[in-house]
Amino acid sequence: MREAGVQQQLTDLTSLWRIRHFEERVQDLRMSGEIAGSVHLCYRGHGWAIACGAPLPALLGELLGRAASRTGHPCARPRSVP
Repeated sequence: MREAGVQQQLTDLTSLWRIRHFEERVQDLRMSGEIAGSVHLCYRGHGWAIACGAPLPALLGELLGRAASRTGHPCARPRSVP
């Protein structure tokens, strides 16, 4: 049981690292002018999509306005909040 808990913690940590790396890359692109407009780091929509396994290149393509890069991943679509 303990080993399973440690494995889950490593999985969670890896997911958090991927989200943070994505945020840093987005910030770099914003500062270089490749992404126009404002950027909200820790944006739950993208962090949630990354945690659900959406492909990072497609998510980045969405931010860069590349419609062909739409992920089609269910977690990448906006959700309605009651």
